[in-house]
Amino acid sequence: ETGGNFSQELRFDLGDSEKSSKGAAEAPAKRRVPITSAQLKQIAKLLDQAFAGNIEYNSVFKGLEEILGSPRSNWDAEMLRQLFDLFSERESEFRTSQGSLVLWFRLLGFCLRPGYGVAGDVARVDRIWQMVDEGFTYDNPEFWSDWWVMWKRIAPGLSIERQEALKNRIEPILFQARRRDKKEREVGQHERNQIWRLLGHLERLSVAEKERIGWWIAKAPPSYGVDSIALHALGRIGARELAYAPDSAMVPQAIANAWAEHLLKKAIPGNSYLDSALREIGRKTGDRLVQIDDLLRKGILDVFKKKLRKKAFIQPLLKAAQLEDKELAEMIGEALPSGFVWVKDS
Repeated sequence: ETGGNFSQELRFDLGDSEKSSKGAAEAPAKRRVPITSAQLKQIAKLLDQAFAGNIEYNSVFKGLEEILGSPRSNWDAEMLRQLFDLFSERESEFRTSQGSLVLWFRLLGFCLRPGYGVAGDVARVDRIWQMVDEGFTYDNPEFWSDWWVMWKRIAPGLSIERQEALKNRIEPILFQARRRDKKEREVGQHERNQIWRLLGHLERLSVAEKERIGWWIAKAPPSYGVDSIALHALGRIGARELAYAPDSAMVPQAIANAWAEHLLKKAIPGNSYLDSALREIGRKTGDRLVQIDDLLRKGILDVFKKKLRKKAFIQPLLKAAQLEDKELAEMIGEALPSGFVWVKDS
């Protein structure tokens, strides 16, 4: 990452010819079959049809699956990056309308997720980052929701400075006291939900910023509806196990204790976002200097038992364990490319 201060490693199991010496467990993945020249021609034709208005933009993903002969969940990182490069080459055509831009955001974010791990990803992220100052004037909520989802998908590939820049852009939208010009477009709830998820995924933000934002969320009035998803962000901000950022980016145990205590007073029935936040903050890690106090964890467990939460949901509070693929996918909101193995920042 240009201008970044982090070091990452990521493996994709591509077959016997490429094995890592790292000790992380192998992830099941099929041997990669490169996109053939015939398939590339078919994909180009598919895009031609979409740009000409002969097919709906929403059908492009399905068309890609048919051409490549597999569901998108099976596309590995190398194939995804090949597609990313292909779509990037046709940037001018994707920029011709609001609908084509929405498709472009979806394709770029999906094909570049999680923002690192393949040769050339630094340049790919740099290319997307050039759009951050575009100043699009569209009012369509779908357009902006997909814009923020794209950034969430590649957030792990963004440096501390870039994550900070994104935070500065979204904070005036989310925090009422810090709103900007009243003439700005109205932001709908679906878009706000996507922005909250993005905020929770910016794990490289400074500890001081995480504490400030986290306390704002923790002290906000409890809600069954509007912005209750903010608690999801709080759970990620105060998590005892980060998905990709180094442990030095984790808020101190004392802060996590205070947030857990504060949230327990809001333990209203039916709020799954609150439960999710309590679970992430209360997660056992095996490190008594990181995990919250036992008494607080017991309080969380008592709440979950009263709510009849399933054992699988409360298991992270009962036993320390390495994050599984399913949990990582839940943290970032979707499954990652076939063969993906997380190795956190060093």
